Amino acid sequence: GNGCTGEIVSAEGLMLTNHHCGYSSIQKLSTPENNYLEDGYWAMSRNDELTVPGLTATFLESMTDVTDALRKVGDRAYKKARRANPTKAAENAIAAYKSELEDKARAENPDCEARVVDFYNGNAQYLIVTRTYKDVRFVGAPPASIGKFGGETDNWMWPRHTCDFSMFRVYAGS
Repeated sequence: GNGCTGEIVSAEGLMLTNHHCGYSSIQKLSTPENNYLEDGYWAMSRNDELTVPGLTATFLESMTDVTDALRKVGDRAYKKARRANPTKAAENAIAAYKSELEDKARAENPDCEARVVDFYNGNAQYLIVTRTYKDVRFVGAPPASIGKFGGETDNWMWPRHTCDFSMFRVYAGS
């Protein structure tokens, strides 16, 4: 959810991510009686997995370079417009074609999002198709004494000897 990376490590949707990435979700589930951040947590069965309201997992379905196609559309519109504001004509044609590409990708990929995104300061454009799952459940995390051993909770300082992970399960079809 919101920018952290993770990886699916089983055919049943088990996902690993860094402990600090799951931190706020685990905090939301914790209570004074069940402090999952401090004490850790392990779901011993699927019935013990805890639903995390609002947590999503988004997967990249495809990424297609559309730079040349957009450039050709813009060039054609620019040349066709000649003296009647060719720059604006090219911008409008490119915007319309981006919209067309996104609509087509959504139609071909039900339940997915599609958008054309600029890269390299606008020098390249990619059509990115993603699928977001909204049923993500907390499966487990080590206690803080192990997960934050050494005092560095982020993953930018080395050497590190921590159990910097959280486990979630992504459910499809719900």
